[in-house]
Amino acid sequence: FLFSCYTGLRYSDYSRVSKSNIETTEKGLILRIKAQKTGKYMAVPLYTIFTEKDKRSKPEQVLLKYLNQDYYNDTRQFDELPIFKISNQDANRKLKTIAKMANVRKTITTHVGRKTFATLAAVKLPLPMLQRLMQHSTPQETMRYVDNNPQLLAKLLEDIDW
Repeated sequence: FLFSCYTGLRYSDYSRVSKSNIETTEKGLILRIKAQKTGKYMAVPLYTIFTEKDKRSKPEQVLLKYLNQDYYNDTRQFDELPIFKISNQDANRKLKTIAKMANVRKTITTHVGRKTFATLAAVKLPLPMLQRLMQHSTPQETMRYVDNNPQLLAKLLEDIDW
């Protein structure tokens, strides 16, 4: 779920991420994957998203937590094995339990992670770039994912040359 919040990937895509999709560069990790829904290839420089000073970015931290498990390091036979091994239904059940424990009244599903990313990224990215990153065909489709965000409104108003 957090990986979706940090990257905006659909469940159908992040549930297929394997070690073979991760490229290690001097700057950090890059995720290379073909989106299942659109069939388009994407390269997401994970080291640029939700960065922390003197630390790996948030999505890199999530990936490395799983990639550092012994069975991923021992042999190449696991390069194609999905990193996040949970069905969408199972993930949604667990998210519902976590939300209940945290007294969150909103229904939390794996898709909420994608909407969370869009809402947060809309403050920092131009709409065409966010649309491209989320692989939407129209800006209107992308804006459906961006919740009412006072920060976004303030940023847009500040950018106007009155």
